[in-house]
Amino acid sequence: MANEHDVEGLVDLGKKHNRSSAPSPAAMAEATAQTNAAVQETVAATVKALFEQLTPLLERNALTPAIIEALKAPYVDPAKLSRQAREQKENHARMAQERLDVQKKKDRCRHRDQNDKSSICLVHNHPDRQVRGVCVLCHDIIHPREWVVDAPDPNTGEIRTHIREAHKDYGSVLHVAAFQGVEG
Repeated sequence: MANEHDVEGLVDLGKKHNRSSAPSPAAMAEATAQTNAAVQETVAATVKALFEQLTPLLERNALTPAIIEALKAPYVDPAKLSRQAREQKENHARMAQERLDVQKKKDRCRHRDQNDKSSICLVHNHPDRQVRGVCVLCHDIIHPREWVVDAPDPNTGEIRTHIREAHKDYGSVLHVAAFQGVEG
């Protein structure tokens, strides 16, 4: 193959010229360096243009600590929440009805069994040493007139005390205590 050093097919024998068409290693290194530089410039320009376009999107969707905490929160199904609220409301209504039924049962109870004997058991373990009774049929606690200490007020911390009047059937407890020979 002829190259620029060939003169009409004559070769100058005094000079060593590369007669092949392949580039020299130095030329190859220079061409590779130029190509690498061009590729790096192109990639840098492309990345810069890409980030210029993505910057507004990334800023709008930035993961702030508040967003990260919101992402960590478990999914809550609204249907489940409404069902739980409905069931809770129904449970409260049912429990209120049960309390009323128990109170009605206690109010109707005569504290007498089927043989017309007293169904009141005596209780003696109170610090004021007054006898109390428990009906085994309605589970009512029959108490005397007594001081009651309420739980502290959650806002002020004030502790209130008041006198609770005797149970309507406390006379029955005193009668059972007298019958059993226990001081009331």
